[in-house]
Amino acid sequence: MLAQTNTVGFIHLGAQWLAQDVEVFTRNGAALRSPGGHTYVVGGGYVDGLADTIVATSQPYGWRDAPTVREAIDERHNTFAAVAERSFVVGVEAVVGAVTVTP
Repeated sequence: MLAQTNTVGFIHLGAQWLAQDVEVFTRNGAALRSPGGHTYVVGGGYVDGLADTIVATSQPYGWRDAPTVREAIDERHNTFAAVAERSFVVGVEAVVGAVTVTP
């Protein structure tokens, strides 16, 4: 799929596939690469989310807003609390394709 679109992309798969064919996964620093130079994105959350599906995408991008700090004081109980929050989202420009592997 990625070769047909001339895209060096990202291959998303569940962690259960790592033990299947270790020759396909080459470590380059902290990243896992395919023989074609694509980056593998492997996560435990993909095991249930993707199950037996492998998804190829373009480069993922991330966006985040500025941290927001909220404070609260409870004088009766002599308590001060602060919460810092930030929103973060990751997206891709295009899903190139997906395949379901039948074991």
